[in-house]
Amino acid sequence: ADDNDLSAYDEVTITVNASSDPMFQESGGTVVMEAENWDDNDTNASNAIHGEATSNSGYAGSGYMASPSGPSSGWADPGAELGYDINFTTAGTYEVWLRFWADGAAGNSTYVGMDGTQLAGEVKQNTFLAWGWVNVNTPVYVTAGSHTFNIRRREREICTDKIILTTDANFTPSGTGPAESTKQ
Repeated sequence: ADDNDLSAYDEVTITVNASSDPMFQESGGTVVMEAENWDDNDTNASNAIHGEATSNSGYAGSGYMASPSGPSSGWADPGAELGYDINFTTAGTYEVWLRFWADGAAGNSTYVGMDGTQLAGEVKQNTFLAWGWVNVNTPVYVTAGSHTFNIRRREREICTDKIILTTDANFTPSGTGPAESTKQ
């Protein structure tokens, strides 16, 4: 822009605003997310995106996310990925819990990560045709601030209903788990 009053040494102020997109808010060392309330649903390589579904009864919230059909993928050669933006106010070591549904051994595993870095090997659900909680068994240290939790498809058609990150190493979810955290 030219206001016809510029000189060689004009001062310009640039203000960068924080994202106006709401983020899940960790509170008291815990954040809970319904899988269908993702912030980013990416197609990686030639794999389709995750889709919301409701055919497996007993889910929490308005539905769950089903990974697309296709061949197994690795973390480095990722399948479709879901991202959940989280504002952490409590730095610490977090346990990760996922509520899954698997039809059988050919579609019972996924990968998880934080800020694009894989947290564990494949995460398997060994309860078939029912919802069940799985602890990732690889706690992650999280600093205060904004982070993105990732779920990447490993095998086809595994269903994810809910995600919990908590600093309480003795916590074990039951039923559909606690209520979803707020987004602000």
